[in-house]
Amino acid sequence: ETADRILAAHDALSAAIATGQPFTTKLVPPPADPSLTHAHSTTRPAMPARLVRATISNYRSLSGPWNDTARQKIEPLIPNIVTLGSITVLVGQNSAGKSSFCDALAFVADALRLGLESAMTAKQNRGGFESLRRKGGDTIRIRIDAEQGELTGFYELELEGAPGGGCRVKREAASWRAKFEVHEQTDLKMSTLREKPEYRELGDLLVGVEIYSLPPDNLRPASTASSTGIMDGAGRDWPGALERVLAGPHRGQFIVAMNRLTEDIVEVRVLKVGTNRVVQFKHLAEGDSGAGRWADAHQESDGTLRVAGLLTALLQEPLPAVIAIEEPELAVHPGAMELLFEFIHAAHRRAQVIITTHSPDLLDQFEPELVRVVTRHGDATRITAMEADQFYAAKEGLRSLGHILRHEPLRMGEATVPEHPPKPEEAAR
Repeated sequence: ETADRILAAHDALSAAIATGQPFTTKLVPPPADPSLTHAHSTTRPAMPARLVRATISNYRSLSGPWNDTARQKIEPLIPNIVTLGSITVLVGQNSAGKSSFCDALAFVADALRLGLESAMTAKQNRGGFESLRRKGGDTIRIRIDAEQGELTGFYELELEGAPGGGCRVKREAASWRAKFEVHEQTDLKMSTLREKPEYRELGDLLVGVEIYSLPPDNLRPASTASSTGIMDGAGRDWPGALERVLAGPHRGQFIVAMNRLTEDIVEVRVLKVGTNRVVQFKHLAEGDSGAGRWADAHQESDGTLRVAGLLTALLQEPLPAVIAIEEPELAVHPGAMELLFEFIHAAHRRAQVIITTHSPDLLDQFEPELVRVVTRHGDATRITAMEADQFYAAKEGLRSLGHILRHEPLRMGEATVPEHPPKPEEAAR
Protein backbone atom coordinates (compact mmCIF):
# COMPACT_ATOMS: atom_id res chain seq x y z
CA GLU A 1 0.00 0.00 0.00
CA THR A 2 2.86 2.38 0.79
CA ALA A 3 4.45 1.59 -2.58
CA ASP A 4 1.16 2.37 -4.34
CA ARG A 5 0.88 5.74 -2.58
CA ILE A 6 4.49 6.61 -3.44
CA LEU A 7 3.88 5.80 -7.11
CA ALA A 8 0.68 7.88 -7.08
CA ALA A 9 2.63 10.83 -5.66
CA HIS A 10 5.35 10.28 -8.29
CA ASP A 11 2.71 10.36 -11.07
CA ALA A 12 1.23 13.57 -9.66
CA LEU A 13 4.68 15.18 -9.43
CA SER A 14 5.45 14.24 -13.05
CA ALA A 15 2.16 15.76 -14.18
CA ALA A 16 2.85 18.96 -12.21
CA ILE A 17 6.28 19.33 -13.81
CA ALA A 18 4.84 18.78 -17.28
CA THR A 19 2.08 21.38 -16.84
CA GLY A 20 3.93 23.88 -14.65
CA GLN A 21 1.29 23.55 -11.92
CA PRO A 22 2.20 23.48 -8.22
CA PHE A 23 2.69 20.05 -6.70
CA THR A 24 0.28 19.60 -3.78
CA THR A 25 -0.07 15.83 -3.51
CA LYS A 26 1.09 14.44 -0.18
CA LEU A 27 1.25 10.98 1.31
CA VAL A 28 -1.48 10.23 3.81
CA PRO A 29 -1.82 7.29 6.16
CA PRO A 30 -3.88 4.44 4.71
CA PRO A 31 -7.38 3.94 6.05
CA ALA A 32 -7.60 1.62 9.04
CA ASP A 33 -8.27 -2.01 8.23
CA PRO A 34 -11.65 -2.73 9.86
CA SER A 35 -10.83 -6.43 10.07
CA LEU A 36 -8.06 -5.53 12.55
CA THR A 37 -10.34 -3.43 14.77
CA HIS A 38 -12.41 -6.15 16.33
CA ALA A 39 -14.07 -3.92 18.91
CA HIS A 40 -15.59 -1.70 16.22
CA SER A 41 -16.24 -4.32 13.56
CA THR A 42 -19.58 -6.06 13.18
CA THR A 43 -18.38 -8.41 10.43
CA ARG A 44 -15.13 -10.28 10.04
CA PRO A 45 -13.84 -12.16 7.00
CA ALA A 46 -14.70 -15.85 7.09
CA MET A 47 -11.82 -18.11 8.09
CA PRO A 48 -10.93 -20.33 5.12
CA ALA A 49 -10.53 -24.07 5.42
CA ARG A 50 -6.91 -25.22 5.57
CA LEU A 51 -4.93 -28.43 5.15
CA VAL A 52 -3.81 -29.98 8.42
CA ARG A 53 -2.30 -33.26 7.31
CA ALA A 54 -1.79 -35.36 4.18
CA THR A 55 -1.36 -39.14 4.36
CA ILE A 56 -0.17 -40.66 1.09
CA SER A 57 0.64 -44.24 0.18
CA ASN A 58 1.87 -45.75 -3.12
CA TYR A 59 1.56 -42.55 -5.15
CA ARG A 60 4.73 -42.46 -7.25
CA SER A 61 7.57 -43.03 -4.76
CA LEU A 62 5.46 -42.07 -1.74
CA SER A 63 5.06 -45.51 -0.29
CA GLY A 64 4.01 -47.55 2.66
CA PRO A 65 1.12 -49.61 3.98
CA TRP A 66 -1.96 -47.69 5.16
CA ASN A 67 -1.37 -48.68 8.78
CA ASP A 68 1.78 -48.51 10.87
CA THR A 69 2.36 -52.24 11.37
CA ALA A 70 5.47 -52.31 9.18
CA ARG A 71 7.43 -49.68 11.17
CA GLN A 72 9.59 -52.23 12.98
CA LYS A 73 10.18 -54.48 9.97
CA ILE A 74 10.60 -52.09 7.04
CA GLU A 75 11.37 -48.59 8.28
CA PRO A 76 11.16 -46.77 4.92
CA LEU A 77 7.73 -48.26 4.16
CA ILE A 78 5.66 -46.63 6.91
CA PRO A 79 2.99 -44.26 5.57
CA ASN A 80 3.89 -40.68 4.72
CA ILE A 81 1.85 -38.67 7.23
CA VAL A 82 2.83 -35.06 6.58
CA THR A 83 1.64 -32.28 8.88
CA LEU A 84 1.11 -28.98 7.09
CA GLY A 85 1.18 -25.41 8.36
CA SER A 86 0.48 -22.07 6.74
CA ILE A 87 3.96 -22.47 5.20
CA THR A 88 5.59 -25.86 4.64
CA VAL A 89 9.15 -26.15 3.29
CA LEU A 90 10.14 -29.47 1.68
CA VAL A 91 13.91 -30.05 1.59
CA GLY A 92 15.61 -33.05 0.01
CA GLN A 93 17.95 -34.23 -2.72
CA ASN A 94 16.98 -34.42 -6.37
CA SER A 95 14.41 -37.15 -7.09
CA ALA A 96 13.74 -37.60 -3.37
CA GLY A 97 10.00 -37.12 -3.86
CA LYS A 98 9.29 -33.44 -3.12
CA SER A 99 7.48 -32.92 -6.43
CA SER A 100 5.61 -36.22 -6.01
CA PHE A 101 4.10 -34.98 -2.74
CA CYS A 102 2.94 -31.73 -4.33
CA ASP A 103 1.62 -33.62 -7.35
CA ALA A 104 -0.43 -35.94 -5.13
CA LEU A 105 -2.32 -32.90 -3.81
CA ALA A 106 -2.68 -31.53 -7.34
CA PHE A 107 -3.88 -34.93 -8.59
CA VAL A 108 -6.81 -34.86 -6.15
CA ALA A 109 -7.64 -31.34 -7.31
CA ASP A 110 -7.52 -32.37 -10.99
CA ALA A 111 -9.57 -35.51 -10.34
CA LEU A 112 -12.35 -33.50 -8.68
CA ARG A 113 -12.27 -30.76 -11.34
CA LEU A 114 -11.69 -32.77 -14.51
CA GLY A 115 -12.65 -36.31 -13.64
CA LEU A 116 -10.53 -39.26 -12.67
CA GLU A 117 -9.56 -40.38 -16.17
CA SER A 118 -8.52 -36.89 -17.29
CA ALA A 119 -6.52 -36.34 -14.09
CA MET A 120 -4.38 -39.37 -14.89
CA THR A 121 -2.93 -37.53 -17.90
CA ALA A 122 -3.60 -33.88 -16.97
CA LYS A 123 0.09 -33.21 -16.43
CA GLN A 124 2.85 -34.19 -18.86
CA ASN A 125 4.63 -36.30 -16.26
CA ARG A 126 1.53 -38.37 -15.48
CA GLY A 127 1.11 -41.37 -17.72
CA GLY A 128 -1.90 -43.19 -16.36
CA PHE A 129 -2.56 -45.29 -13.28
CA GLU A 130 0.33 -47.72 -13.67
CA SER A 131 2.77 -44.81 -14.00
CA LEU A 132 1.42 -43.20 -10.85
CA ARG A 133 1.25 -46.35 -8.73
CA ARG A 134 4.55 -47.08 -7.03
CA LYS A 135 6.41 -50.08 -8.43
CA GLY A 136 5.58 -53.00 -6.18
CA GLY A 137 2.75 -51.04 -4.57
CA ASP A 138 -0.88 -52.03 -4.35
CA THR A 139 -3.59 -49.45 -3.79
CA ILE A 140 -2.96 -45.71 -4.16
CA ARG A 141 -4.31 -44.08 -1.03
CA ILE A 142 -4.53 -40.36 -0.35
CA ARG A 143 -6.15 -38.85 2.72
CA ILE A 144 -6.34 -35.10 3.32
CA ASP A 145 -7.36 -33.80 6.75
CA ALA A 146 -8.66 -30.25 6.98
CA GLU A 147 -10.03 -27.77 9.49
CA GLN A 148 -11.93 -24.51 9.54
CA GLY A 149 -12.04 -23.00 12.98
CA GLU A 150 -13.54 -25.70 15.20
CA LEU A 151 -14.84 -27.69 12.22
CA THR A 152 -12.64 -30.63 11.23
CA GLY A 153 -12.98 -33.21 8.49
CA PHE A 154 -11.23 -35.22 5.81
CA TYR A 155 -11.34 -36.53 2.27
CA GLU A 156 -10.00 -40.01 1.50
CA LEU A 157 -9.47 -41.71 -1.85
CA GLU A 158 -8.30 -45.25 -2.65
CA LEU A 159 -7.60 -46.30 -6.23
CA GLU A 160 -6.84 -49.77 -7.54
CA GLY A 161 -6.20 -51.30 -10.94
CA ALA A 162 -9.24 -52.23 -12.99
CA PRO A 163 -9.64 -55.43 -15.03
CA GLY A 164 -8.50 -54.71 -18.56
CA GLY A 165 -6.38 -51.70 -17.54
CA GLY A 166 -7.01 -48.30 -16.05
CA CYS A 167 -8.23 -47.87 -12.51
CA ARG A 168 -11.34 -47.71 -10.40
CA VAL A 169 -12.31 -46.21 -7.07
CA LYS A 170 -11.86 -48.86 -4.42
CA ARG A 171 -13.08 -46.53 -1.69
CA GLU A 172 -13.97 -42.86 -1.35
CA ALA A 173 -15.01 -41.13 1.87
CA ALA A 174 -15.44 -37.63 3.22
CA SER A 175 -16.51 -35.96 6.43
CA TRP A 176 -17.33 -32.28 6.83
CA ARG A 177 -20.80 -31.04 7.74
CA ALA A 178 -22.03 -34.36 6.38
CA LYS A 179 -20.44 -37.73 5.68
CA PHE A 180 -20.34 -40.32 2.93
CA GLU A 181 -18.45 -43.47 2.06
CA VAL A 182 -18.72 -45.42 -1.21
CA HIS A 183 -16.96 -48.47 -2.65
CA GLU A 184 -16.20 -49.91 -6.08
CA GLN A 185 -17.08 -46.83 -8.16
CA THR A 186 -15.87 -45.54 -11.54
CA ASP A 187 -16.51 -41.85 -10.81
CA LEU A 188 -15.81 -39.64 -7.80
CA LYS A 189 -18.83 -38.80 -5.66
CA MET A 190 -17.07 -35.72 -4.27
CA SER A 191 -17.00 -34.21 -7.78
CA THR A 192 -20.75 -33.67 -7.56
CA LEU A 193 -20.95 -32.97 -3.82
CA ARG A 194 -18.12 -30.44 -3.50
CA GLU A 195 -20.32 -27.43 -4.34
CA LYS A 196 -23.12 -28.39 -1.98
CA PRO A 197 -23.29 -26.45 1.32
CA GLU A 198 -22.45 -29.54 3.38
CA TYR A 199 -19.06 -29.89 1.65
CA ARG A 200 -18.38 -26.54 -0.04
CA GLU A 201 -15.44 -25.29 2.07
CA LEU A 202 -13.75 -28.68 1.99
CA GLY A 203 -14.37 -28.96 -1.77
CA ASP A 204 -12.98 -25.48 -2.46
CA LEU A 205 -9.85 -26.38 -0.52
CA LEU A 206 -9.35 -29.70 -2.32
CA VAL A 207 -9.66 -28.23 -5.83
CA GLY A 208 -7.78 -25.03 -4.98
CA VAL A 209 -4.26 -26.46 -5.40
CA GLU A 210 -1.83 -25.01 -7.95
CA ILE A 211 1.84 -25.93 -8.42
CA TYR A 212 4.13 -23.28 -9.93
CA SER A 213 7.31 -24.30 -11.74
CA LEU A 214 7.42 -21.31 -14.16
CA PRO A 215 10.20 -22.16 -16.64
CA PRO A 216 11.51 -18.81 -18.01
CA ASP A 217 11.07 -19.99 -21.61
CA ASN A 218 7.31 -20.17 -20.95
CA LEU A 219 7.32 -16.53 -19.83
CA ARG A 220 9.16 -15.07 -22.81
CA PRO A 221 6.68 -15.36 -25.70
CA ALA A 222 3.56 -13.28 -26.23
CA SER A 223 0.38 -14.99 -25.08
CA THR A 224 -3.22 -15.00 -26.22
CA ALA A 225 -4.49 -16.27 -22.86
CA SER A 226 -6.52 -13.73 -20.91
CA SER A 227 -6.11 -15.46 -17.51
CA THR A 228 -9.48 -14.69 -15.96
CA GLY A 229 -8.93 -17.16 -13.13
CA ILE A 230 -5.99 -18.71 -11.30
CA MET A 231 -2.67 -18.32 -13.12
CA ASP A 232 -1.49 -21.48 -14.89
CA GLY A 233 1.22 -23.35 -12.99
CA ALA A 234 3.57 -23.45 -15.99
CA GLY A 235 3.10 -19.72 -16.67
CA ARG A 236 1.60 -20.06 -20.14
CA ASP A 237 -0.95 -17.34 -19.34
CA TRP A 238 1.48 -15.14 -17.41
CA PRO A 239 0.95 -11.90 -19.43
CA GLY A 240 -2.79 -12.00 -18.76
CA ALA A 241 -2.25 -12.77 -15.06
CA LEU A 242 0.31 -9.95 -14.76
CA GLU A 243 -2.11 -7.58 -16.49
CA ARG A 244 -4.64 -8.25 -13.72
CA VAL A 245 -2.01 -7.72 -10.99
CA LEU A 246 -0.93 -4.38 -12.51
CA ALA A 247 -4.57 -3.27 -12.66
CA GLY A 248 -5.16 -4.19 -9.03
CA PRO A 249 -4.02 -3.06 -5.59
CA HIS A 250 -0.62 -4.78 -5.77
CA ARG A 251 0.80 -2.88 -8.76
CA GLY A 252 3.10 -0.77 -6.63
CA GLN A 253 4.42 -3.76 -4.70
CA PHE A 254 5.26 -5.56 -7.93
CA ILE A 255 7.13 -2.62 -9.51
CA VAL A 256 9.07 -1.75 -6.37
CA ALA A 257 10.07 -5.42 -5.95
CA MET A 258 11.33 -5.60 -9.55
CA ASN A 259 13.34 -2.43 -8.91
CA ARG A 260 14.86 -3.98 -5.79
CA LEU A 261 15.80 -7.02 -7.86
CA THR A 262 17.40 -5.26 -10.84
CA GLU A 263 17.96 -1.67 -9.56
CA ASP A 264 16.91 -0.22 -12.92
CA ILE A 265 13.37 -1.46 -13.68
CA VAL A 266 11.04 1.45 -12.95
CA GLU A 267 7.84 0.46 -14.75
CA VAL A 268 6.10 -2.63 -16.15
CA ARG A 269 3.28 -2.84 -18.65
CA VAL A 270 1.33 -5.37 -20.69
CA LEU A 271 0.61 -4.36 -24.29
CA LYS A 272 -2.12 -5.82 -26.47
CA VAL A 273 -0.77 -6.54 -29.95
CA GLY A 274 -3.57 -8.01 -31.99
CA THR A 275 -4.82 -10.98 -30.00
CA ASN A 276 -1.53 -11.27 -28.12
CA ARG A 277 -0.35 -9.76 -24.85
CA VAL A 278 3.29 -8.69 -24.57
CA VAL A 279 5.04 -7.89 -21.27
CA GLN A 280 7.50 -4.99 -21.28
CA PHE A 281 9.87 -3.68 -18.60
CA LYS A 282 11.12 -0.08 -18.50
CA HIS A 283 14.78 0.26 -17.53
CA LEU A 284 16.17 3.54 -16.22
CA ALA A 285 19.66 3.40 -14.72
CA GLU A 286 20.62 5.71 -11.84
CA GLY A 287 22.03 8.95 -13.20
CA ASP A 288 20.50 8.35 -16.64
CA SER A 289 19.11 11.66 -17.90
CA GLY A 290 17.10 10.01 -20.65
CA ALA A 291 13.58 8.63 -20.62
CA GLY A 292 14.74 5.05 -20.19
CA ARG A 293 14.10 2.15 -22.55
CA TRP A 294 11.39 -0.45 -22.81
CA ALA A 295 12.43 -4.10 -23.25
CA ASP A 296 10.18 -7.01 -24.19
CA ALA A 297 10.06 -10.03 -21.87
CA HIS A 298 12.05 -12.13 -24.34
CA GLN A 299 15.00 -9.73 -23.85
CA GLU A 300 15.13 -10.20 -20.08
CA SER A 301 17.30 -12.65 -18.15
CA ASP A 302 16.00 -15.97 -16.83
CA GLY A 303 16.25 -14.73 -13.25
CA THR A 304 14.34 -11.50 -13.91
CA LEU A 305 11.54 -13.35 -15.65
CA ARG A 306 11.28 -16.10 -13.05
CA VAL A 307 11.07 -13.61 -10.16
CA ALA A 308 8.46 -11.64 -12.11
CA GLY A 309 6.48 -14.83 -12.64
CA LEU A 310 6.74 -15.85 -8.99
CA LEU A 311 5.66 -12.41 -7.78
CA THR A 312 2.67 -12.56 -10.14
CA ALA A 313 1.69 -15.96 -8.74
CA LEU A 314 1.99 -14.70 -5.15
CA LEU A 315 0.16 -11.39 -5.75
CA GLN A 316 -2.68 -12.62 -7.96
CA GLU A 317 -6.27 -12.23 -6.85
CA PRO A 318 -7.68 -14.62 -5.98
CA LEU A 319 -4.86 -16.80 -4.75
CA PRO A 320 -5.26 -20.57 -4.92
CA ALA A 321 -6.20 -22.09 -1.56
CA VAL A 322 -2.87 -23.96 -1.66
CA ILE A 323 0.01 -22.55 -3.70
CA ALA A 324 3.07 -24.77 -4.17
CA ILE A 325 6.27 -23.31 -5.65
CA GLU A 326 8.90 -25.65 -7.04
CA GLU A 327 12.43 -24.47 -6.25
CA PRO A 328 11.89 -20.68 -6.29
CA GLU A 329 15.67 -20.18 -6.19
CA LEU A 330 16.24 -21.51 -9.74
CA ALA A 331 18.03 -18.92 -11.93
CA VAL A 332 17.72 -16.35 -9.11
CA HIS A 333 20.68 -14.58 -7.46
CA PRO A 334 21.18 -15.66 -3.81
CA GLY A 335 20.85 -12.02 -2.77
CA ALA A 336 17.21 -12.06 -3.92
CA MET A 337 16.18 -14.81 -1.49
CA GLU A 338 15.13 -12.30 1.17
CA LEU A 339 12.93 -10.54 -1.38
CA LEU A 340 11.23 -13.79 -2.36
CA PHE A 341 10.75 -14.71 1.29
CA GLU A 342 8.96 -11.41 1.98
CA PHE A 343 6.36 -12.18 -0.68
CA ILE A 344 6.04 -15.84 0.33
CA HIS A 345 5.51 -14.74 3.93
CA ALA A 346 2.92 -12.15 2.88
CA ALA A 347 1.06 -14.70 0.72
CA HIS A 348 0.68 -17.18 3.59
CA ARG A 349 -1.81 -14.80 5.21
CA ARG A 350 -4.16 -15.42 2.26
CA ALA A 351 -3.32 -19.01 1.32
CA GLN A 352 -1.30 -22.02 2.41
CA VAL A 353 2.13 -22.10 0.81
CA ILE A 354 4.31 -25.14 0.08
CA ILE A 355 7.92 -24.59 -1.02
CA THR A 356 10.38 -27.14 -2.38
CA THR A 357 14.00 -26.01 -2.24
CA HIS A 358 17.69 -26.92 -2.24
CA SER A 359 18.81 -23.39 -1.39
CA PRO A 360 20.62 -22.78 1.94
CA ASP A 361 20.10 -19.04 1.41
CA LEU A 362 16.32 -19.42 1.10
CA LEU A 363 16.17 -21.99 3.88
CA ASP A 364 17.84 -19.49 6.23
CA GLN A 365 14.71 -17.35 6.00
CA PHE A 366 12.44 -19.98 7.58
CA GLU A 367 11.92 -21.37 11.07
CA PRO A 368 12.82 -25.06 11.61
CA GLU A 369 9.20 -25.89 12.57
CA LEU A 370 8.21 -25.27 8.94
CA VAL A 371 10.76 -27.67 7.43
CA ARG A 372 9.95 -31.22 6.30
CA VAL A 373 12.83 -33.51 5.31
CA VAL A 374 12.29 -35.61 2.19
CA THR A 375 14.48 -38.70 1.82
CA ARG A 376 14.41 -41.68 -0.49
CA HIS A 377 15.49 -45.26 0.22
CA GLY A 378 15.47 -47.22 -3.03
CA ASP A 379 12.06 -46.54 -4.51
CA ALA A 380 10.46 -45.45 -1.23
CA THR A 381 10.11 -41.81 -0.14
CA ARG A 382 9.78 -40.68 3.48
CA ILE A 383 8.72 -37.20 4.61
CA THR A 384 9.27 -36.24 8.24
CA ALA A 385 10.15 -33.35 10.51
CA MET A 386 13.83 -32.66 11.17
CA GLU A 387 15.86 -34.84 13.49
CA ALA A 388 15.77 -33.46 17.03
CA ASP A 389 19.45 -32.50 17.35
CA GLN A 390 19.49 -30.57 14.07
CA PHE A 391 16.10 -29.03 14.85
CA TYR A 392 17.18 -27.64 18.22
CA ALA A 393 20.58 -26.55 16.94
CA ALA A 394 18.69 -24.31 14.50
CA LYS A 395 15.94 -23.40 16.96
CA GLU A 396 18.43 -22.24 19.61
CA GLY A 397 20.53 -20.31 17.08
CA LEU A 398 23.58 -22.55 17.41
CA ARG A 399 23.57 -23.17 13.64
CA SER A 400 21.39 -21.75 10.90
CA LEU A 401 19.34 -24.05 8.70
CA GLY A 402 21.41 -22.94 5.72
CA HIS A 403 24.66 -23.71 7.56
CA ILE A 404 23.42 -27.20 8.41
CA LEU A 405 22.38 -27.86 4.81
CA ARG A 406 25.71 -26.65 3.44
CA HIS A 407 27.69 -29.08 5.59
CA GLU A 408 25.45 -32.14 5.89
CA PRO A 409 22.09 -33.39 4.69
CA LEU A 410 19.08 -32.66 6.83
CA ARG A 411 18.25 -35.86 8.70
CA MET A 412 14.75 -37.24 9.05
CA GLY A 413 13.13 -37.41 12.45
CA GLU A 414 9.60 -38.25 13.53
CA ALA A 415 6.45 -37.37 11.63
CA THR A 416 5.90 -34.26 13.76
CA VAL A 417 8.14 -31.51 15.13
CA PRO A 418 10.24 -32.65 18.16
CA GLU A 419 8.65 -31.71 21.47
CA HIS A 420 11.75 -31.98 23.66
CA PRO A 421 15.40 -30.97 23.15
CA PRO A 422 17.92 -33.79 22.75
CA LYS A 423 19.94 -34.92 25.76
CA PRO A 424 23.23 -33.00 26.33
CA GLU A 425 25.35 -35.78 24.86
CA GLU A 426 23.13 -35.87 21.75
CA ALA A 427 23.28 -32.10 21.39
CA ALA A 428 27.08 -32.21 21.70
CA ARG A 429 27.20 -34.77 18.93
